[in-house]
Amino acid sequence: MIRVVAASRLYSDRIEDYYAAVKELIEKTRQEEGCIYYTLNRDEKDPQLHYFSEGWKDRAALDSHLQSGHFRRIVPSLSEFIEERPMPMMVMEEVEL
Repeated sequence: MIRVVAASRLYSDRIEDYYAAVKELIEKTRQEEGCIYYTLNRDEKDPQLHYFSEGWKDRAALDSHLQSGHFRRIVPSLSEFIEERPMPMMVMEEVEL
């Protein structure tokens, strides 16, 4: 399994607008083949800090998602809501022991 974590600090006055903008992205992504989970999470202590947490069957499923029409259309428009990206996107492969 491939896991992805992507963090964004949102402008405090644009959080609800961001939620409206990512709703379609979340709904369509969850229907993609190979998507195990795709969630938006808010930090408990910092309400501006949000994380997408994703689980994919394999790298091919993630790559397909990154090329999907809804991803390519919606994600570039999200920059207007994002104050900063506090860390690079993490892509991790699960170690099976």
